Amino acid sequence: MRRFFARWETKKAVETSANANAFPRDLFSKEFERRPYEFYRAWRADGPVLHFKANDAWIVLDYDAAVSVLKDTTHFSSSVFEPLTSRLLHSSDPPEHTRLRRSLTPFFTRERQVALGSTVDRIASELAARIAKKRKFRVLADFADVLPFAIACELLGIDSGFASRYLVHPVKHVDWHEFKAAVSPNGLIAELMQTGVVTTDELSVLAAFFLSAATSTSRDFIWLALRGLILRPANFQNLRDNPEEIEAAIDELLRLEAPVHALLRVARSEADVAGCSIAEGSLVWICIAAANRDPSKFERPDEIVCGRNGPRHLAFGSGAHFCLGSYLGKMIGHAAVRFLLPLLDPGNPKLVVPELRFERERSLPIVWHLPEWVLPVAQS
Repeated sequence: MRRFFARWETKKAVETSANANAFPRDLFSKEFERRPYEFYRAWRADGPVLHFKANDAWIVLDYDAAVSVLKDTTHFSSSVFEPLTSRLLHSSDPPEHTRLRRSLTPFFTRERQVALGSTVDRIASELAARIAKKRKFRVLADFADVLPFAIACELLGIDSGFASRYLVHPVKHVDWHEFKAAVSPNGLIAELMQTGVVTTDELSVLAAFFLSAATSTSRDFIWLALRGLILRPANFQNLRDNPEEIEAAIDELLRLEAPVHALLRVARSEADVAGCSIAEGSLVWICIAAANRDPSKFERPDEIVCGRNGPRHLAFGSGAHFCLGSYLGKMIGHAAVRFLLPLLDPGNPKLVVPELRFERERSLPIVWHLPEWVLPVAQS
């Protein structure tokens, strides 16, 4: 990843603050990987937008500044690593992005996503039933890896055995002829094939991307949501006692535990963001995880406050690139928490929570690397 930063030259530097020794401005530091939210708080004290010499990039920390960049497709491009991420919806710009988005939106309406609720519940309940027979279970291997992948395969209409290949291979290596053979008559891919709204090359890449993105972000959120609740025993117990509050809690957990911490943009031309002049060609990291805990927007930002008033969190982005499958993602999170909470042993607070660290990918620059986590199952 580091080799890409040489492409951008920044003409303005910000003085290093008093936080420099304790909280160095480096998104690759091991200290930041271990304690990201402490670093976000310390950095924000120096301003809403900062320049990091170590990363040759501008870092956007505050909510309003993050929204302004996410919505500004005139000054900021999502095609950061072209051509590596070409033909992908999330990393294309208008007018190409507009064409692709308009073609796909009818297939991702809220009504169509709600209709998948029975599928989500069926798969989640089947997994939970298996877990209930055990004394302990692995969060990733036994549940979080399985649930979103199975749902994505049913949504897209792709054979699961074939689809598993595209969780490890880059989407640019998708072969349409192989992909077509694995598509069932029922599902999103078959519908798109019939309409002809996208080309076959676009369709295979988009399908592989949707499969990978839906699976990785949902699995990470399930892991992080469980961790967030177990580290907050009062919230854990409240949701066990009041499952009707889980839906509101999911939005709070998405705000608190965003599976993707930052999104990348590159400046098309000189732009002003929160009083900082960002030069053309500069790399911009929009730290949505930091923006989601902006104390000027969210009272008690580090707590779960169900039904809080305030702006919408940015876990699904904002503007033209707002996540098409956001409602489905929330349904998966809701089902995971609803079916797993009754199974967890609330009398064992000494759960070993492994250390988290960040992993960086070319299209989603800051994502969690999740170690396996074993939890005890309540015994009847």
